[in-house]
Amino acid sequence: MAKQSLASAYVQIIPSADGISGKLAEVMGGEAASAGKISGKSLGSALVGNLTKVVAAAGIGKMLQSAFTGGTAFESAMAKVGTIADTAKVPLESLSSQVLQVSGDMHIGANEIAEAAYQAISAGQDTGNAVAFAGQASMLATAGFTSSASAVDILTTALNAYGKGADEAGHVSDVLLTTQNLGKTSVDELAGSMGRVIPLAAAYNVSLENLSSGLAIMTANGIATAEASTYTKSMLNELGDTGSTVGKILKQQTGKSFAELNADGKSLGDVLQVLDTLADKPDVIVVDPPRAGINYKALPKILKYGVD
Repeated sequence: MAKQSLASAYVQIIPSADGISGKLAEVMGGEAASAGKISGKSLGSALVGNLTKVVAAAGIGKMLQSAFTGGTAFESAMAKVGTIADTAKVPLESLSSQVLQVSGDMHIGANEIAEAAYQAISAGQDTGNAVAFAGQASMLATAGFTSSASAVDILTTALNAYGKGADEAGHVSDVLLTTQNLGKTSVDELAGSMGRVIPLAAAYNVSLENLSSGLAIMTANGIATAEASTYTKSMLNELGDTGSTVGKILKQQTGKSFAELNADGKSLGDVLQVLDTLADKPDVIVVDPPRAGINYKALPKILKYGVD
C-alpha cells in the first residue's frame, strides 16, 4: 500500500510530462528555465510512461538521476559560455534559447552546439553570431568527419586570416567540403594541417579557393594531407620571398612580386607556369637548392593540372 501510494502521489502532484516540465522551469527560473524544461519533459515522460514500474523509492531515484543528467550537462555547458560571452549584448537566457533552437533545427545535441559556441567566442567571433556560427561548424564537423572544436578552429582561422565575417562561414565550409570530395582527404585532416598554411596564403593574397584547389590536386594524386600542406607552405615561402632566387626571377619576368600577381587575380598555377617556361626542371628553379627536394613532389602535380 505504501509503495502504491508513493507512486500515486507523484502522479497526483504533477500528472503529466508537460506539468513536470512547467514545474521544474518555474522552480529553476531565469537562465536555467530552458534546462529545466528539458529535464522536466524527460522526467515526466519517464514517470508517466513507466508508472506501473514505479513501485519503490529506489526506482524513482534512478529515474530522477537519469532524467536530470541531460539538463544538468546543458546548464553547465551554458554556464561555460557565460564566462566569455558578452551577456550585456545577448543575455545568457537568450543564448540558451538560441542553442536549443539550433539544436532542434539541425538535430545536433544542445551540449555540442553550446561547446562550439564557446569555442567560437574564444576564437574571436561576436557573441551575437556565435550560436549560428556554432551550428554551421557542427554541420561541417558532421560532414567532414571531425569534431566541432576542430571545425570551429579551421573556420575561424580562415575567416580571421582573410578578414571575412561570420556570414562567410557557410562559403568556407563549402570550400573545405569540396576539397574533401575532390581530393583524398577529409576536413578533419585539413583542420590539422591546412590551418597552419592559411595565414601565410592570405598574407600573399592566395585565395582560400586557390589554396584548397592545390591541396585537393596533391592529395588526389597520392600526397598525404600533412605532406601536401608542408610542401605548399614551403613553396609559398619561396615564391613570396622577394630575396629568394625564385622571388627575384619572378619579379624580373613579370615586373611584380608573387603577392602582387595574386592580388591581380593570377592563380598559383599561373605563377608556376611562368616559371616552368624558364627551366626544364621547375622544382629546381622554384626553390633554392637547400630546399629543392621539399617541393619536388608538389610542383609537377600543380603544373600538370593547374590551380584555378
